[in-house]
This record gives sequence, C-alpha cells and structure tokens, in this order.
Amino acid sequence: MEIGPLSWYGTVIPEDHLDMAISSFRSNEARWNTDKVSFNLIGNRSYPDSGMEQTDRLGQLTFVLTNDRISKERVSTILNGKSVISIIPEYDWLKPVIKELAQIIPEITTKAYFHTPTILPLVPKTILGNNLESEVDGLFVIGESAGIHGLLAAACMGAIVGESVVSK
Repeated sequence: MEIGPLSWYGTVIPEDHLDMAISSFRSNEARWNTDKVSFNLIGNRSYPDSGMEQTDRLGQLTFVLTNDRISKERVSTILNGKSVISIIPEYDWLKPVIKELAQIIPEITTKAYFHTPTILPLVPKTILGNNLESEVDGLFVIGESAGIHGLLAAACMGAIVGESVVSK
C-alpha cells in the first residue's frame, strides 16, 4: 500500500483527459477551498503492453456503474460490500487496505469518501548515471521522466545536466 500525497485546502474534482476523466486534487482557486485533507490510496497495478486499454476500461466501467465520470462513495459503503466498484476486480485490494489504514486513522471508516478512478500514469524507468545521462550517449533525462516529481527538483536536475553538458 502507498499513501500520498497529503493535500490540504482543496478538493477532489473531475479532470478531463481526452474522452475520460480522472479524479484530481485542486487547490489553486478559492472556489476549491476546504478544511478537509485529501490523499490517494495507491494500489500499484502493472498492465504491461495494455495500460491504455485498462485505463479506458476502468473509466468506462465507472461511467456505466455510477452514471457519472467520477464515482464518489463513502468508504463505509466499500467496507460493507455495497459499493458500485466492488464488482470491478481491479479494486479487490481496496477493502483490506482500508481496514489496515483504519487502525491508524479510525475515522476513515465513517467520515471518508473514495473517488474513482484515480489513475497515476507512470513513465518507464530510465537508467541514469550520476550526471543524469541515460544509456544513450548525450541524452540527459530530468523531472518526471527521471522518476523525480516537482518543479524545484526538476530545476535542480536541470542545473546538474547543464553542468554535465558543458563539461562533456
């Protein structure tokens, strides 16, 4: 189980991507302000060579089952087996994880909501040297493509790459 990121003063909203929507945390506008905390429960599932198809399938199933692009259900509904997503095998991991998390955050079972689908596309892992050069001579990789998230980290990595290119 992976938890994160924790986000305050915003809300989970539908975000359009082509013909499907994924849930996304928004806090950059006053209209999304809230005193709630939002975070993802991430069940890492790999679909080699069929990730796009599986993403599309989950988006379409959510729409068919909930008559909306984003499902918002009480966590208690998931725990008692009455959730609309309970018939989707990709969410079989969720119930035991919520029970485990409830040992640390007991109110999650009575006060929390779960939004579906939250899909986190991952870029393939790239093997990098100390100077952030890939296995392809002269190809440097920074930011999310290098597995590092955040603007500040990307800027720092850019400085490292700039130094590496100049000294090459």
